[in-house]
Amino acid sequence: MMIERLQKELKYGKVFLGFAFLRIIGHGLMFLVPLLLARFFSPEVFGAYSLSIMLVYFFTTLFINSSQKPFIVYASEELAKYGTIRKAFTVRVVLLSLSVFLFSLLSLLLIDPLSSFASITKGQYLFLFFAYIGVGIRYFFEAVFLALNHRLVHVLYDIITGIFSVIFILITYAFFGITLEAVFVMFAVAPVLAAPFCAKWFETQKLFPLSFDRVVFSGMLDYTKWTALGGVSVYFINWGDNLVLRYFVSLKDIGAYNLGYQVFKGTLMLLGAINLYFLPFISQNKDDSSKMSVYLNKKRPRILIAGFVGIVLLALIMPSLFTYLYEDAYKKSIVVTEILLIASLFVLYKTFYTPIFEAFKRYRFTQITDIGMVISNVLLNIIFVALWGMLGAAIATVTTYIGATITYEIYFRKNISSFIANWKDCGQENARVEQYHL
Repeated sequence: MMIERLQKELKYGKVFLGFAFLRIIGHGLMFLVPLLLARFFSPEVFGAYSLSIMLVYFFTTLFINSSQKPFIVYASEELAKYGTIRKAFTVRVVLLSLSVFLFSLLSLLLIDPLSSFASITKGQYLFLFFAYIGVGIRYFFEAVFLALNHRLVHVLYDIITGIFSVIFILITYAFFGITLEAVFVMFAVAPVLAAPFCAKWFETQKLFPLSFDRVVFSGMLDYTKWTALGGVSVYFINWGDNLVLRYFVSLKDIGAYNLGYQVFKGTLMLLGAINLYFLPFISQNKDDSSKMSVYLNKKRPRILIAGFVGIVLLALIMPSLFTYLYEDAYKKSIVVTEILLIASLFVLYKTFYTPIFEAFKRYRFTQITDIGMVISNVLLNIIFVALWGMLGAAIATVTTYIGATITYEIYFRKNISSFIANWKDCGQENARVEQYHL
């Protein structure tokens, strides 16, 4: 009986399981990149690498990633109505073009303070442009595949990008030697080489000809402004520790902290699959209480249990892995990793509400919450880092995510649950999981 039930659950959940499995492989490969670099770099150089990539993700978060979720939401609605995403895609192209211009301009104006902060030369900073473009290319293809409902292709693209990233690093190390400049170029080369392997799913007839619509542009731009504000807030939550650590601890400790943080960041990227996977579905079916019941009452508890087990296993494995790979060079990273994985458990719970808030366009709440997290995280970092060094930064991150999770839960129950009519009871008798293929 138990075996038959398990087989039934696997059958009905095979799409998400396949998506999640491929997502783990893809991000596992991307997670392997900083592990390899830490093996080849000293903690000081790895610290400079971490600060440099921090700058890249700041600008991609502000200018590129901010329009990704608005694009997916509007494209999903357009696809359901018209069978194409030309209007949303056109706005996305416009915003991406603007992002390249703004990054180039700001880099030209601020190259001295930015290169000084990252502890790299001006010449090395110029290579960050390759990293910025590369991350932008990856975000671009990921969003298009998701908007076209090619969710498995989205993660397949990540896997191929990760494979080329690892190959690039190994070849460079074997024949030329690893440098920061080479690593920055890798960010651009890998996603470009991966694109042809997924080209057949890039349905040009649904994207072209471009069609500019002022209403869609206005809506996406307003959504993007709030997402940019919240995205930068999340950026400072995820990377703001470095801003405080940069002025309290050595570059070596920054390298050790960021290696441990890479594990936490890896879990954030994996948990982000929940949002990306369900966002198009919820955007199209948010008014169907039966389908929302399946999502909240059936899928969510099972994924929560699986995620909890996975995070606990990761916490048990990482100390041995770090010791094997780096011996004592990154010994401090082990404790940082264990503390931050506590935050991953709260992120796991909170993530299920994110696609609901976005589908209902409650982005003002999410962004205001993120701003509150930034303020809390920075203040806690200043206090805790001064007391406990880099471990204080990890504790501040955990505390911040606990507060955010409680806020999400309260807001959902007070402001959203009533819109999903009878979601607690609906579907218990007539909502069949196999009917919805979540």
